[in-house]
Amino acid sequence: MSFQLNQACRRGRREFKIACALAVVLLNIPASVQSGALAGCGVDGGSLPIPLPPPPLPPPIVYPSGYLVKDTPSSPSSPSSPSSQTQNTIDSTLLKPVVNAKQEYEQTVAWAYDLDEMLTTVKSKNLPYVIYFCSEPIGKVTGEGNDALENFKKSNNGSSPNMTPFDNPKLVQWFYARGIGHFSKVVVNVENKPIVERYKGSVDHLQICAPDGEKLGEWMGVNCNDTSILNFLRNDFKQKWESWIAKQAGHKAIGAQMAGVEPIIDARLLSAWRFSPKLISGGAIDTEESFKALQGLGVKTVLSVEGSPSNLELAAKYEMSCVQIPISYNGISPAKALLLARAVRDLPGPLYVHCRCGLNRSAAAAAVAQVTLGAMSNENGLAALKSVGTDEYFKGLIASVASAKPASKEDLDKVAAEFKPQVEVSLTVKEMSRVAAAWKRLDKAAKARFADGEARVEASTILSSFATLSFSAESAAYGEEYARKLKESERLTREFIAALDASKKEDAKGLEDVSNKHQKLAASCTQCHQQFRDHARAK
Repeated sequence: MSFQLNQACRRGRREFKIACALAVVLLNIPASVQSGALAGCGVDGGSLPIPLPPPPLPPPIVYPSGYLVKDTPSSPSSPSSPSSQTQNTIDSTLLKPVVNAKQEYEQTVAWAYDLDEMLTTVKSKNLPYVIYFCSEPIGKVTGEGNDALENFKKSNNGSSPNMTPFDNPKLVQWFYARGIGHFSKVVVNVENKPIVERYKGSVDHLQICAPDGEKLGEWMGVNCNDTSILNFLRNDFKQKWESWIAKQAGHKAIGAQMAGVEPIIDARLLSAWRFSPKLISGGAIDTEESFKALQGLGVKTVLSVEGSPSNLELAAKYEMSCVQIPISYNGISPAKALLLARAVRDLPGPLYVHCRCGLNRSAAAAAVAQVTLGAMSNENGLAALKSVGTDEYFKGLIASVASAKPASKEDLDKVAAEFKPQVEVSLTVKEMSRVAAAWKRLDKAAKARFADGEARVEASTILSSFATLSFSAESAAYGEEYARKLKESERLTREFIAALDASKKEDAKGLEDVSNKHQKLAASCTQCHQQFRDHARAK
């Protein structure tokens, strides 16, 4: 089981401490040296919000403000504690109504604003997650705190909304205490139809899922209530999660052994896997620490398969060469396969080939290169993708590995290979790379509830790119539907910026409008990606 910890390190010292403590457990460091190892990272075991569970439970989560679990009888108890003997009895204090308790209702759930990004995170870190399907009125208020509740009442003649499991702070404590800290809220409407169909969702439908989307538990309609979910979290979740972990561990071990790949466990690298002594795949490297990790692995060449180049400044500092060979989410062409293979064959190694998350494009590029070089069979290449965790949704990438063919030395020698640190890319690739980078920063602003002015800057960057593409002949070549979606995204971005400009930090209604506009823009982008970017298109 591969846990990538570098993102946790970026989010702050407190999460870094927990990441270090988790590494001690996962790497089975002897007890005699654990205290010294943790002390070296500045970790005081007593400062952790909940005890570290033994593997294979999920790692502990740093709770949002207001959700720290206290050591009380109503807190989740460990299997060895005396209170665990009465787990089948629901403590009524956990489920008391909170709608009239303003001090409790002010707690909010840390909803993910971008489902795709959340799924990338849970897959790279091997974490469970929750997805909740609801109506639009409930979507505006559930788990959003007291201000959202008051706004709902004002808009509905003083009537209160139907409460959901996320409006009970003590129940939400149980999610966090069970290592479930990623939540996505999906409004059941036309815009979200692809997501609803993918999960077979319906209104008032909660699912707890494993990283690969397997349902560990689900509740619908009248059964979607606090008591049923609490019973599952107290009595069944641990066994369900352990079974999934054991199954995946077996699959990955077999797959990795078949494919001849192995994970590189380093908190400074994201989803790093060794495909051969000369080839490593992984996620983005944009910090000093990530380049130090590559230096420790002896990496000589960094190969970006993204639309943007690697960090040229840091690469030069650590004496590494950079090469850019952009590939698409919808597949790798035979010409690109030959170019990737020649790069792996001829450039100084080891090579580190990377995309953004390290799960999809970089893994597929590495597998295709190995198959083309005759160093890996198609079957082993596909097994490698499963080991790494490539999403089955990207059928074009998987098909490229399945159809790749070994090339002769003569064929590889014929490839016009002038490897450059940065190459000219199409206007679409260039602008969409800008959008992706800006969106990543915008998502951070969203998680902070747009508390600073950064969201305005990033949204303006996104708008600029959409406007540039709207007037380009290149975009027109994609057809009328693509042009329509592009115009729609441009319009939604303008509406989002207008909402940002109209809102104030203390204006709950204004922030709600900003959040709604942000989610609509995210849904529009997801639909466009599904239609025009992510799957193989007819040539």
